[in-house]
Amino acid sequence: MISAGLQEKHRNLKGILQPLDGCLVAFSGGVDSSTLLAECLAVHRSRAAAIIAQSPALPKDDYLSACQLASQLGATLKTVQTQELHQDNFTQNAPDRCYICKKHMYQLFIAEAKAMGFPHVLDGSNADDERDYRPGFQAVKELGIRSPLMEAGMTKSDVRALAKQMGLPNWNKPAAACLYSRIPYGQKITPAKTRRIDAAETFLHRLGFDTVRVRDHGSIASIEINPDQFADIMSKSTLSQIINSLKNLGYLYITLDLEGYRTGSLNVTITNPDEEK
Repeated sequence: MISAGLQEKHRNLKGILQPLDGCLVAFSGGVDSSTLLAECLAVHRSRAAAIIAQSPALPKDDYLSACQLASQLGATLKTVQTQELHQDNFTQNAPDRCYICKKHMYQLFIAEAKAMGFPHVLDGSNADDERDYRPGFQAVKELGIRSPLMEAGMTKSDVRALAKQMGLPNWNKPAAACLYSRIPYGQKITPAKTRRIDAAETFLHRLGFDTVRVRDHGSIASIEINPDQFADIMSKSTLSQIINSLKNLGYLYITLDLEGYRTGSLNVTITNPDEEK
């Protein structure tokens, strides 16, 4: 059973969705967009669909699992190819990188929504997303994209609880972020870097590290995992596998971040610029 407070937020969410005559949900396969998509399908049925950006920023395994989940939910899923890596102002990787990327992606989504006859594009941002440095959300607001979970006041924990109640298989899926977020600001973004990061993280996932980030500092791979898994990663056999695999990908030095996994760790140079010195 969900709490009375969450029941009220759920009613608010339904009230936000009800007046929307057709909506296209920006879908990633994560718990937020999955919950939003499931709600839209419950409210609008055939007047709701999903759209996903197949981009170098999205891990291949995540794309495949998102397609599978959309099918399980009974949703029509449209795939678009993004071209942000052809834009110099994006690949230079300034702090507004996410704004440039999101604006490009959502403009494609809006065009697809119009072609499909849907007047609204929705994204799965939740109330907690307002607390982090997220320049991409500025593009969402500028383009008139609606964020119903946020509008309903639903936090990440609220969304997970609702997703569990709804029986969604990914209700406890670890939070994810695009692969570009692994590259420090000012270091050029390239397809080769994103492929290397994807391969490194996929390998670590298959070793059993569910929540992992490999921050790409050129020749250095900085691994972030939950601190309660430090003992697991430091076993001799596991270390040997990781070192061999990541060095084969081109990294010269393999490090473990002693602070462990945390969202937006590379944003410290923006929120605390003195840390660069």
